[in-house]
Amino acid sequence: MKFTIYGFSQKKLVEMGMNNDDALILRYFIDFKDSGAMIKEYMDDDMYYWVNYESLKNELPVLNISKDRIYRRLKYLVSINVLKHKTKKNGGTFSFYAVGDNYKTLIIDTSEITDGTVKTPEGYGKNTEEGTVKIPEGYGKNTGTKYSSIKDTSINNSSIKDIYVSVIDYLNQKCCTSYKSETKKTRQLIKARVNEGFNLEHFKTVIDKKYKDWKGTDFEAYLRPETLFGNKFESYLNQKIKKTSYNSNGKPSTFNDFDQREYDFDSLERKLLGWDKDAVENE
Repeated sequence: MKFTIYGFSQKKLVEMGMNNDDALILRYFIDFKDSGAMIKEYMDDDMYYWVNYESLKNELPVLNISKDRIYRRLKYLVSINVLKHKTKKNGGTFSFYAVGDNYKTLIIDTSEITDGTVKTPEGYGKNTEEGTVKIPEGYGKNTGTKYSSIKDTSINNSSIKDIYVSVIDYLNQKCCTSYKSETKKTRQLIKARVNEGFNLEHFKTVIDKKYKDWKGTDFEAYLRPETLFGNKFESYLNQKIKKTSYNSNGKPSTFNDFDQREYDFDSLERKLLGWDKDAVENE
């Protein structure tokens, strides 16, 4: 029997009731998390990472399962403490996951470890009927750490498709636009901001602030990825929200960017109608 699959101990996978789908989903989560491109948030003294079920389904078509099925498999991983789960509600419902205490038992069979040294699994390096079985690199050596991970490099570590989709979906919904998350320039802009440490909530805040600031003005045309997610992203994020005043047609006042003068409108009306000529001449 092959000792590991996707870098996990097959023996432990079976013992914990995990199947091939579970192992592949877990491998995707771990590799995506380690890529540094995943949206994350610190909760209850641990770092949690946002999982977009639709994106996971699209990234792993080999699974050929529904989003609901993916959710149920992740829920099972949580039930056996391989993963931990938190739900966050902020303009929507978002599922965040973290590594659970039992994850480390899948990396390598703990019964094969003595004082940090990984034992050679039975049969490795012995002459069998099928020839000599090669001892995998690292087995039988002192790893220096208690556990050692063996990664399957076939999993795509660099994908941040879920944040591309989520950001553009939010922009389109908020601003009634039809931008595509697949556009190369748009992805470059979003990825650049993610690499600077910004997350989905930061993108939503910028969109919300500039929508409030520009909607109904000449600047409304700039509610687009090139403007919102460019070099001024951080300044937009930290911009103070201005109180919006509206004209009689229910549209934002064109003088909204200026401090407006306080008037005695009864007196002003009399002056404009010529009922108080002396007051008008003295203005």
